[in-house]
Amino acid sequence: NESLKRGTDENYRKIGLTYVDVPEIVGITGACENVDTLFKVQNRMSIPLFFTQTGQLSLEQALQSFRGVWTVIHSGRDEEEEDARHLRQFRLTEEEFDSTMAGMTPDSYDEEKMYEALLTHVQKSIQSMVRMILRENGDVLKKFYKRNIKKLEEAATKNFLRITYDDAITLLRKTGFPKVSFGDDLKANHEAKIVEVLNKGKEIPVFIMKYPKEIKFFNMKVYTKNPRIVLSADLIFPYAGEGVGSAVREHDFTKLNERLINSNMYRLHIQRGGTYDDFGWYLNIIKSRKTNPHAGYGVGNERVLQYVFGESDIRNVSLCSLLNMQSGDWNTDKYGKASILLSDQKHILVSLNREDKKTLLPYLSKLQEKGNFVLYATKNTHKFLARNKVKASLVYKISEIGHQPNIADLLSRRVFDLIINTPSINPKTDGELTDGKLIRKGATDLGIQLITDSEVAVRIVMNLTKQPFYDPDRTYQDNYDHGPYRSVNYRPYEESDKPLKKFLGQKVFLPFGIPAGPLLNSNFIKFAFESGFDLAVYKTIRTQYFPTHPFPNILSVKIDGELTMKKAKKELMTDVVFKNKMTITNSFGVPSKEPFIWQKDVQKALEFEKSGKLLILSFMGTTKENQTENEFIDDYVLAAKMAKETKVKVLETNLSCPNRGTEGLVCYHLDLVEKICKGIRSVIGSTPLILKVGYYPKDRELIRLCEIANEYASAISAINTIPAYLLDKFGNQALPGSMRSVTGICGEAIRWAGLEMVRRLSKIREKHHFKYEVVGVGGVITPDDYFNYKEAGADAVMSATGAMWYPDLAAKIKKELSL
Repeated sequence: NESLKRGTDENYRKIGLTYVDVPEIVGITGACENVDTLFKVQNRMSIPLFFTQTGQLSLEQALQSFRGVWTVIHSGRDEEEEDARHLRQFRLTEEEFDSTMAGMTPDSYDEEKMYEALLTHVQKSIQSMVRMILRENGDVLKKFYKRNIKKLEEAATKNFLRITYDDAITLLRKTGFPKVSFGDDLKANHEAKIVEVLNKGKEIPVFIMKYPKEIKFFNMKVYTKNPRIVLSADLIFPYAGEGVGSAVREHDFTKLNERLINSNMYRLHIQRGGTYDDFGWYLNIIKSRKTNPHAGYGVGNERVLQYVFGESDIRNVSLCSLLNMQSGDWNTDKYGKASILLSDQKHILVSLNREDKKTLLPYLSKLQEKGNFVLYATKNTHKFLARNKVKASLVYKISEIGHQPNIADLLSRRVFDLIINTPSINPKTDGELTDGKLIRKGATDLGIQLITDSEVAVRIVMNLTKQPFYDPDRTYQDNYDHGPYRSVNYRPYEESDKPLKKFLGQKVFLPFGIPAGPLLNSNFIKFAFESGFDLAVYKTIRTQYFPTHPFPNILSVKIDGELTMKKAKKELMTDVVFKNKMTITNSFGVPSKEPFIWQKDVQKALEFEKSGKLLILSFMGTTKENQTENEFIDDYVLAAKMAKETKVKVLETNLSCPNRGTEGLVCYHLDLVEKICKGIRSVIGSTPLILKVGYYPKDRELIRLCEIANEYASAISAINTIPAYLLDKFGNQALPGSMRSVTGICGEAIRWAGLEMVRRLSKIREKHHFKYEVVGVGGVITPDDYFNYKEAGADAVMSATGAMWYPDLAAKIKKELSL
């Protein structure tokens, strides 16, 4: 250990680095993408703080004052278990250096030159460690550990081996891993095989270079020549596996910000109670160009020692691990399960009477399998669940003063997201009844979701275990890359009849579908068609790339009854529960990929448009700073032209999302709407056009919209959402980021508005002999909702919220129609 430190210090002094101490208790931490392994630190301020896993971001801060810095920290990872490859505590030696140390100024910066400098820095660092260990401890290694010193000396003097990630995948497929493919995170056995094949009997570390960007930390620079990969390199040691992670850092603020808000690390950070603003200081350093372009890496000291000693078990070279074996600090039998209380998942208190324990058992068991819920239970319920292998944390009743953790304390800290408390039918003591009353009173006073009826509890817990095809617990990019998600009992729908209905001149089985919101790409379109939905609207596209809002993008909303326009002016609260008849917020910001990506993907989606199915492409213009009205209109028209080029049969222009600064939605500026529609019609010819709009309180404006639609469009789709202020359970803004205190509400609570708009649009059409068709949207969750929309006058109906949680909704409607 001491030799390793001296070797490190000698090398870094020689190249001119400055040593800096970094904070080890932090709000956000760097390079480990899996922040779900962070150790949380209890604190009197009740804010989310963690033991750092890396000092990387702090070192980047230090680059504001120095051109190259290094540090050594004790890092921690909340691993499920400590084993031959995984430690819970270990040391990291870390370096960050800027482009001036590679002979470049910001103006002459070359990312390839910076990447080469990075690999050189890593290699020299490791070799200095190994040389010093051999110089001071070579005899010991040779005599007691039977190490081949010549192989280590060779590794300490010769260049390390290199292979790109792409070539590594090819190599693995040829050497016993035929199913490995681009995008996979390489496992220990994969890395060991690569080292073995390339070394041919030697023991030289191997750089695996340029990994896919999706599996690496958000600030790793995307390679200009190949945007699928980042300029990263992992150094793989014989015996030890991956021991160094390194990368050139992204210094373009726009790209860095987009990578951040779409990263898995960011999603987990938000779920732990963090916010977008937590990264503000770091983003501002990059945005303000307070540092030069830079790169850096972290060395796992124990990995280097494992390699030098030739040890197969990393615990044998870790002093922390060896000492903990004696102290028993990680023994769960010794300390019990109180640590569950530190989890940042969704927290549910369960206190049930005897009969309800049996009723809810299978549903609670299934909930546990999902993994993102933590159960708490009072004494008798806890015993029952433990006997039936359902993991829960024991909590004490309010009357059990002095026993911790106590429900009273947890209530005051707002730990619980949901409380299921079913009173005893024949309570044995007044104390039991009093405790139940206190729990229910505490939940009511604090606005915590409370369920006291077992049948309702069953429905709610069942809903918590549902798998919506767009997963709200994952980022938009996760859903885009890996969705749609399917529940275990999902079955594609098979059509039995010929398409006899018509919508906008196209034959369909049933004029029922999914609007643009949750259909992100061709994979989602395919899923929608296979699930029995015959109308599928490709998520709104733009003429240029546009980022999504920060995670989260979908939250359940707590509301009683309908969201009237009067209620929408007041503050609403989020809810942990997605109810059977649910109301949610849908806050994406209308993201769009670059045109060359979405045009190609739309053409792929068209391959799934079989007989009786209809693909609709939604588009919109983009507001820009200092933009004139004509420039805004021109962007709408260009989007229409680009959409038309895909040869989709029906187009939809989204007038209900783009925000004109403080002026509100485009659809409420009817002179502008007319100009936009006129311009669109001039470039799309006879292609049917749908106008997607919001709710119009006054008939005068709605009639004017209908006149425009009759002149330039083929249909009106109403409604999108109703905007409202949304707060979390602590009374803070629920969705992170600026301009998101007001968000769109959709689902059950806005059905009244959708139905009302359909009735009014149908009435205006009949009175004025207009020709447009009407698409009803809003709160369609059950088959009855579909039939009610049809009865109100809708020519077609669409469901977003309902379809996401109930992908068999179209199949159920078709089944009812066939009876």
